Amino acid sequence: MKVSYVRYALGILALSMISQLYHSYNYSFYVDELGLAVALATLTKIIFIGFDAINDMFIARFSDRTETKRGKRTPWLLYCAPYLAIALVISYLPDKQLDKSLLFVYYLITSLIFEVFATIMYINYGALFPIIYKSETERANASITKQFFSFIGMVIGAALPPFLFNHIGYRLTAIIYAIIYIIIMYICISGLHETSFEYKKKFNNEEVKLFDAFKNTYQNKRFIFYNLAQAFSLSVNSIILTIFPFYAEYSIKISKSQQTLLWFSLFLGTFASLPIWRKTVIKNGFNNTWMLSFVIYAFTLLTLLFAYDFNSGLFAAFLIGIGLAGVFVTPDLIMAYIIDLDFKKHQVHREASFMAISNFVQKLSLAISVIVVWGITSIFGFVSGDNPGDHPGLTFSVLMGLIPVVLLAIGYIFVKKYINYDNTHID
Repeated sequence: MKVSYVRYALGILALSMISQLYHSYNYSFYVDELGLAVALATLTKIIFIGFDAINDMFIARFSDRTETKRGKRTPWLLYCAPYLAIALVISYLPDKQLDKSLLFVYYLITSLIFEVFATIMYINYGALFPIIYKSETERANASITKQFFSFIGMVIGAALPPFLFNHIGYRLTAIIYAIIYIIIMYICISGLHETSFEYKKKFNNEEVKLFDAFKNTYQNKRFIFYNLAQAFSLSVNSIILTIFPFYAEYSIKISKSQQTLLWFSLFLGTFASLPIWRKTVIKNGFNNTWMLSFVIYAFTLLTLLFAYDFNSGLFAAFLIGIGLAGVFVTPDLIMAYIIDLDFKKHQVHREASFMAISNFVQKLSLAISVIVVWGITSIFGFVSGDNPGDHPGLTFSVLMGLIPVVLLAIGYIFVKKYINYDNTHID
């Protein structure tokens, strides 16, 4: 039974919406609103990234071995979706009266809880893509639809919250988002029909030894180069999403309502350029499009160094949206291609194992971003919202407009390595 592109894409709409609300504002909520030191917030991220490295492998292992009447991935999505919603809500419960040491512990625990259930949802949702859609045309159309809904989720999760925070507060905003997420996610799950798709070969005990499964995955050079490139690309996205509220407040000095308009400008650039990126993929292939997207994204980010007020910020945000769309369009296609080649070689379904490692790479990118943020803020003397230092505007201009370009340049090196390897090796 064919799964419509829209029905599958509703899943990423729900996940993007709730993830963007968490990742775009949770850090600034604890640092800027509650006064948690940047150093402690950074330590929190590093701890849960280490935890997540182990967590991802076991979640993927259990998912790949799952055999139920509902399929391999659907039960995980079905039963774990509510827990992610609960994790979002509890992350926004504390207030400024909480002791800073207790605040650190609370931030750490809620971060771990949120990431565990986010990992379960993303791994199992992503593992369905290469199973549901087989042909290159189907995958291209499904990927574009998925990214379109992903950006809608990002608009809802990143652009609207500043307005809502001002009027109804953080807690009620989180509750509303959690409810909407649950409704959309279950609409998606109800239409996946995973059991109607054939898994070509079932696992046996020898094939799914945990060490061997991940050893083979890590020995896949295409996959390694792809993920190294993604680590730096995603670290840029993480910096943009995390630091955007600080940049808006300290660098171009605009209100929270104006921040919402800046987000809309960014996503307008994204939506407007998606058809162009789709045509580029069809004409030039996903490898060349992926390489081009890194270059364009870097040049658009440089405009943030020259923005100085609301209007110039709007223009810069629109241009960044064009670059952002490019780096989002191709990864699904490349990942599905790598998984297909792996199955052809090993005759074993390891979709969740690949997704687990990619999910860990996302956390690695977060580690890169938080370490960079901590390093730059330390150099410029920004401690927290209560102690912003002498040059907070310059601090966040550098973090938004210069550092991401350096990270993309490093990522571009691995993109070239991936393409060179892919062009010279036939599996």
